[in-house]
Amino acid sequence: ELVQLTKDNLSAHLRTQDQISIRSKGGVGRKSDQEQVDARVGLAKANLVAAEANLRDSEITFQRIVGSKPAGVTKPTGPDRGLIPKTMDDTIGQAVSNHPVLKSSQADVEAANQQHNASKSFMYPRFDAELGYGKNNNLDGRRGDNDERYAMVRMRYNLFKGGSDMARVSETRQLTKQATEVMNRTRRQVEESAGLSWNAMISATERLPSLREHSDKSSATADSYAQQFNLGQRTLLDLLDAVNESFTAQNDLVNGTYIELFARYRLL
Repeated sequence: ELVQLTKDNLSAHLRTQDQISIRSKGGVGRKSDQEQVDARVGLAKANLVAAEANLRDSEITFQRIVGSKPAGVTKPTGPDRGLIPKTMDDTIGQAVSNHPVLKSSQADVEAANQQHNASKSFMYPRFDAELGYGKNNNLDGRRGDNDERYAMVRMRYNLFKGGSDMARVSETRQLTKQATEVMNRTRRQVEESAGLSWNAMISATERLPSLREHSDKSSATADSYAQQFNLGQRTLLDLLDAVNESFTAQNDLVNGTYIELFARYRLL
């Protein structure tokens, strides 16, 4: 779209250049007008070269990402506006609730807490309920049965292991704190990203009506100035400035439209 606008802008300048050339050849034009329009035509040609170069760069980027050259490209309609949250608070709330990286960091905190709890278990005695039954015969040179049955609760308590249990508890406590800080940092990043995306979308959406109005009015002004120039009511400089402003306004509208479209995708 930008390349096409640049081509249209060049065509408009070439038409004006033809008019000035005809006037000059007829002896009613001024040399300064011819030089001025020639300079603007040169600038319009340079703008077209730059726009085509940007298009080629975009095609190369497209091929690198997609794996094939762009063909049959159409303008997307954008995501359904019904999917867009109504407020910034809703946006941040949904982001915090659904962001996969944040969920992963929350799971890391839970895992670290469980490791810490497990490490503290070594600081307490261990109790085992044991049941046993033995059936023996002619044991230790004594004839006859020698059976036994027992039930007991056995406690094992390692009172000191060189401080390794305390060290493990301290280590897992630090791991829990570390995982918590990672989660908090991730949450802040998610909130910031969601807030910035919301703000970018709102800003882009609110700019569009003004950009569209500027483009429409500038185009109408350029058309009016062209007619007035033919009647001798406007100078060449007035006409060229009006054409340039219309071109700039149309470029701004195209860029603003795609910025708004991208902002909605970015928010989602």
